[in-house]
Amino acid sequence: MGPEYTSLEGEAFCNRATRGFYWDSIASRPLPCPLGAICDEKAGTTEKTIRLEQHYFRLHDLATVIYPCDTGNCEGDYGNGTTTCRQGSSGIT
Repeated sequence: MGPEYTSLEGEAFCNRATRGFYWDSIASRPLPCPLGAICDEKAGTTEKTIRLEQHYFRLHDLATVIYPCDTGNCEGDYGNGTTTCRQGSSGIT
């Protein structure tokens, strides 16, 4: 185990990711936060709780592949994995 592992007080195992990482449920270990993403949840970021920086999007709320939004219509998200679009815009997000 390395510095990317953590746990909440009282937990017996280090099964959460530290800041800058997210917990990958398939690999069962922390992975580096993707470019365009924010991984800073106090209780450990998961695929579902990855937040997006402005001008980035992902295809669904569990996707860990983050894409740049070249149109300027992507406003990031609200911490629930759902990308928001600028008013009057829509698309695959």
